[in-house]
Amino acid sequence: MSASGYLSVPSSENDPIQKQLNALRSNIEMLRKDFEANKKSMNESLEKYRYDLTQFAHSQSSKISSLSEKLRSVSTSGLAWSASGAIWIGVGIVLSSMSIEIHGRL
Repeated sequence: MSASGYLSVPSSENDPIQKQLNALRSNIEMLRKDFEANKKSMNESLEKYRYDLTQFAHSQSSKISSLSEKLRSVSTSGLAWSASGAIWIGVGIVLSSMSIEIHGRL
């Protein structure tokens, strides 16, 4: 929740020139201070968001590296099992066809 307001030094057209000039100076000074305060607040918010974004990028980068490493290890870890499976399939095909050959020779 936020609120804002505006404050000014009043003056009218009937006031002496010096009083009107002083009111204008005061109003300009208040506007300058308000502008500087808003600028400071925005810069602080920007730095906070920049810091948060940098932290988020670093955490995501480390998570991506970790996930990439896990995927790399998973993709090559079953290679020996796959090779032995292929050999056993070849042995099974040879043995299953040999039974017909053996039966035919008997």
